[in-house]
Amino acid sequence: MPKTKKQLGKMSRDKGGRGERELVKYLVGLGYKEAYRSKQRKGANDSSDIIVPELPHVYVECKRVEGIDLGTKILSKAVEKSQNDAGPDKAVAVFWRRNGQKWRMTYTNTDCVNVTVCGDEDIEAILNNL
Repeated sequence: MPKTKKQLGKMSRDKGGRGERELVKYLVGLGYKEAYRSKQRKGANDSSDIIVPELPHVYVECKRVEGIDLGTKILSKAVEKSQNDAGPDKAVAVFWRRNGQKWRMTYTNTDCVNVTVCGDEDIEAILNNL
């Protein structure tokens, strides 16, 4: 029996929540011991998915979607929306991964070019310099 729109929406939200919990665990493993999921309100865009007190100037967004990859609209839209939500005073770091893959982080460099990094050391080095 095919899933209803309501069931699909719940499955998507559940996967997003799992992704956020996975990302918090990943960031804690990198040494950001205070990282936690934000308490978002439906329709509110005043906080990022993950709060990292050690990086107060970084807006962290989490995407756990199978269709996401370099050059996809999903990734481009996630970066663009995060930049709009973060405002001019925060750097944006969009973390994303597909099933069976490592976390990747896409950010916008000083030349306004979106750059994606993969690998714990690279991600940590970039985060500390955003």
